[in-house]
Amino acid sequence: RYADLLADTLHDLALTQTGNADFLEVVSLVDAPSLRWVLRNIEGVSYATGLSPDVAPLIVITRADDLAGVRQDLYRGQDFGWWDSPGWVGALPSEMIRWLTSRDAPVTTESVVLWARLDLFPDEPANPDEPVGELNVEDTSPPSDNGVLEEK
Repeated sequence: RYADLLADTLHDLALTQTGNADFLEVVSLVDAPSLRWVLRNIEGVSYATGLSPDVAPLIVITRADDLAGVRQDLYRGQDFGWWDSPGWVGALPSEMIRWLTSRDAPVTTESVVLWARLDLFPDEPANPDEPVGELNVEDTSPPSDNGVLEEK
């Protein structure tokens, strides 16, 4: 439900940074088909399992519960609800009457966080205090026909 908002945010950041809405340095630490679909038209996207402490790409996408080495002193983050699942155990919700009358049942939402480096914002310093090295990520290829990711 927030896929369009995430895509629009990335396009706005890309326009601000590069002047091209379809090019931005993005490292996604979330390798999910739904996220790959949203990022499919953006050049400069790579997928990794983690970040080195001396690396600070412009944009990093993580799961909300796994920051995977993102230095929060160098980034601003915005979360986007990404996956919804039933918030109950078993076949039926615990409050069955409420479900039957209003179709209201508990839902668990798992989010992704888009982290944008502070120097992308005009009210922040132009450079981080500490130097960062070259981008060093472990790329994976798009899913094959059988849905299994293959390492490059």
